[in-house]
Amino acid sequence: MRRSVYAVSLALLAAAFVSGCGGSTGPGELTDEWSGQIAQGDMLEIKGINGSIEVTLASGATTEVSAFKRADRNDPDSVTVEVVAHAGGITICAVYPDVPGQPVNECQPGDGGHMSVQDNDVEVSFTDRVAPGRRRVHGEHDQRECDGRRPAERRLS
Repeated sequence: MRRSVYAVSLALLAAAFVSGCGGSTGPGELTDEWSGQIAQGDMLEIKGINGSIEVTLASGATTEVSAFKRADRNDPDSVTVEVVAHAGGITICAVYPDVPGQPVNECQPGDGGHMSVQDNDVEVSFTDRVAPGRRRVHGEHDQRECDGRRPAERRLS
């Protein structure tokens, strides 16, 4: 009996880690919202993710993004959510405090900018409602990617 309880506990622990990549117990407090029009074929890029992300198809032409923050040790207000409009769409970043000895954290589209979350436990989770026909990309600093692969680009239709 003791072994089966231990095995079940271990299985539940492993399932929790895989499903959230070590994530939080909840989405946190709603701290930032953005909504607007993104041209057909343009992209919504989310960078600096250190939490969960939920993406659904919007019912109309407006794309909406909500950010939720939570932390155990660090101040959630130390992380800002920035929006950068550019020719290819919209880039939204969770920008963490700068790390001494590293380049300044900066929100820029594509491979531009710099992100580091070193020793900061603030989790920023996103809920995206993306208008049909827009591309959605999660940047390379997506902390949810447990296997180390760069997140794939998807077209929502």
